[in-house]
Amino acid sequence: MNRLSFLRVESGDTPQGRGVLRGDSLEFETTDGRSLDIRRQDIVSIVPGGEHELDYWSFLLGADYGLRDGNTDQIDLSGRLAVDRRTATLRFLNQYRGVYGSQNGRKITNNHRAKSQLDIFLTSRIFITMPAIEYFKDEFKNLKHRISTGGGVGYELIRNQSMELDVSIGAVHQHQESEAGGEESDDFAGTAGINFDMDFPGGTELDNSYMVYVVATDLNKTSHHFESILSVDIWG
Repeated sequence: MNRLSFLRVESGDTPQGRGVLRGDSLEFETTDGRSLDIRRQDIVSIVPGGEHELDYWSFLLGADYGLRDGNTDQIDLSGRLAVDRRTATLRFLNQYRGVYGSQNGRKITNNHRAKSQLDIFLTSRIFITMPAIEYFKDEFKNLKHRISTGGGVGYELIRNQSMELDVSIGAVHQHQESEAGGEESDDFAGTAGINFDMDFPGGTELDNSYMVYVVATDLNKTSHHFESILSVDIWG
């Protein structure tokens, strides 16, 4: 670990510097001249970077195309964009997912979801999310747009080299407008979510997320969103 990095340890400290892993301990030299001997089991996370702002950012762009020909001609398109900034104590997560489909020349699917949230770690495991913003539209659910804004609190159950698991709860305000008729409504909802990511040898990752919005003012508007993505690095 010769490059400049941030550590987050069980005590809640976030030293910055360079280190060498020897057996079950990390010999770490901080940027302010301290020498630390940290047990491997006490390391919650290592975030490389710090010399340049771009070191903290990661970018992911993906697209899918499906074509079925025969008695039914169907085209399915989807795109995904993720832009994240991570330090030892902050996570700024931004995601977009769009899906479009047509059958025999007739549009059958058209929805878009964009989400942005800032997570601030108060301890080595507990974080608050403030703010959290989500935009969603689905033409075939008669939803012109739904904007959810709010925040919450979360707890990181597991974080190591191969697995991340965190849970969260919160509350949001939702503004919604329908496609037909332009009816508008404002509601309040409680949220609960779970994120479970796994890294396998060979550059294979499985990322899973689930979120439920329980609308207190109208339970019929309660919604769920689950997403699971399996990806394999083939180059770089």
